[in-house]
Amino acid sequence: MKTGKKIILIISGIILLLLILLSGTVWFFYSHPDRVKALVETSLSDAIGASVTLGHLNYSMSPFHVEAEGISVKPGDGVRGIYLNAPNFRADLSLTGPFGRKSLLIRHLVVSDFSCRILKEANVPSSSEPEKSPSFLRGLAKQLMALLFFRDVRLREAALSNGNLTLQTEGQTLRATGITAHLNQDHQIELSLSLSLDWPSKGVHMSIPSLQMKTEQAISLAKPEIRGRITI
Repeated sequence: MKTGKKIILIISGIILLLLILLSGTVWFFYSHPDRVKALVETSLSDAIGASVTLGHLNYSMSPFHVEAEGISVKPGDGVRGIYLNAPNFRADLSLTGPFGRKSLLIRHLVVSDFSCRILKEANVPSSSEPEKSPSFLRGLAKQLMALLFFRDVRLREAALSNGNLTLQTEGQTLRATGITAHLNQDHQIELSLSLSLDWPSKGVHMSIPSLQMKTEQAISLAKPEIRGRITI
């Protein structure tokens, strides 16, 4: 057998072995949701430098969706003074595009009854440090995952409901309650909430029972610019 054919057979065998191992890994995690839950908690905690826990995680391929209950984010190694609780989370998903160039499309994202508290000592990890170059095997695995699954993530619609945000500084407390927001397919945002500000040392108490905002153009992360209307 010629050397060229041997090389092709060896490469084909390696790819086939990787596919078998990958399929087995995917099936194992699909049939063991507790392992997936622990993996997600660890991955998110390491990624953001906080302590992330999930009360319950459920997912299905038909229809393709992910549900989580009891999401909790607390201070960790890299984050201080930030607390987040999201009792209900659901994402309806689909894969779009040709093989090798697929995108994970979040068709509809729903988060309800969430609360966030930010204290005066709050901080987030600095992103100024340069990222380390991945190893050859890690880079190869990343490329293989992108080829077999998806290369990027896109968001079509999102909705937040009944949210609460508290920001505490030195002597001041700002509260936003009844937060409701919707991101439509055109990436326009509708937001409504109530605001209150307490500053006891200055004898200040201000409240805005109803504040509504609606953007008039799509929101772009690459070129952030917001134009819209605010109604009080």
